[in-house]
Amino acid sequence: MLDKVKDTPKNPENLILVSVKTDVVNAVDRAVDAIKKHESVTLSGLNSGISKLILIAEITKLKIDSKSLL
Repeated sequence: MLDKVKDTPKNPENLILVSVKTDVVNAVDRAVDAIKKHESVTLSGLNSGISKLILIAEITKLKIDSKSLL
């Protein structure tokens, strides 16, 4: 009998997927870390997660400005 191992591709570090259940603090920290390592960060959300995505984006912008990362 063959065991099939499903290799699911891991999302890139600079892609942050947001849903209703996404923790805002962790997502903001991941976004700030991704900006330090990459030139850009992509935030993506669907349906009810869009309002949380906007909150994450705005908090991330404030953190970046206060730390002068760019």
